[in-house]
Amino acid sequence: MGSPLAWLLNFESDEELAIGGTFTPSAVLAGHLKRLREAHAERLLRPGDRELGPGCEGLQAEAWCPTPTALDRIRAAGAIAPPAPSFEVLRRVNSRAFCSSLARAGGQGFFARDETELHGGLAAADGVDRRGWLLKRNYGTSGRGQLRLSAESWTEQEASWIACSWRAGGLRVEPFRQLDAEFSIHGWITAQGQVSLGEPCWMQTDAAGSWLSTRLARPEEARAAEVAALRASAQSCAQAMLEAGYFGPFGIDAYRWLDAAGNRHFESRSEINARYTLGWKVGFGDAQPSKA
Repeated sequence: MGSPLAWLLNFESDEELAIGGTFTPSAVLAGHLKRLREAHAERLLRPGDRELGPGCEGLQAEAWCPTPTALDRIRAAGAIAPPAPSFEVLRRVNSRAFCSSLARAGGQGFFARDETELHGGLAAADGVDRRGWLLKRNYGTSGRGQLRLSAESWTEQEASWIACSWRAGGLRVEPFRQLDAEFSIHGWITAQGQVSLGEPCWMQTDAAGSWLSTRLARPEEARAAEVAALRASAQSCAQAMLEAGYFGPFGIDAYRWLDAAGNRHFESRSEINARYTLGWKVGFGDAQPSKA
């Protein structure tokens, strides 16, 4: 099981990654984050672990995502900060630009860094009209930072949302899919390059893409070929992250979708989370991987 850990659940890490510097949550966001921690802390903490705070002096700490702000808070509390990749590496491997740069088995998605690339990518796509696209900002999770195009001509609000997206590095643009099932798999990369994978998980989200729950996938829910594709995708993503300088926990999201004829297709990598996730403990178990 290992020694008790002091956890910093910095769920606001995506904002820090997007800004590219020190991030201080607003009072409203701080209240929201507090409620998230109260609701989900047990999903990562093991028996004996505790959240970072008074009395954590001398304890080995762990962060949801080891951003500079997180590491500073850990040290200020007197806990032992974990080894961590550089902030530049964290920003790179958590960006949707990085995920989009990896080879994909199929699909018509693309990454746009400005409006010219966005219009060019939409015009070049075959068989998908402008209303059939889902836009995702470079950083964001659990349905945040997403926009489904509602018409051929964008509304003023949609155009403004798109314009604001270029400041954080761009947009991942994907055909809007009718989802049949969502999956994830979790893993750990040591600093020496060893990769460990957990078990495939079934994931539930709401209509907006916000996470609701994760559990181990049942044999009848994921076909053998889909499980094999998911594991292969996780291994290739881990290798790409390792080559980029990343080590630590990660999660890969995937989904099965239905086309207009009702045929099923499997996308073995829709998102890369180079950090912990709320389903990480479910898929990986209570064991704390070695960082040595």
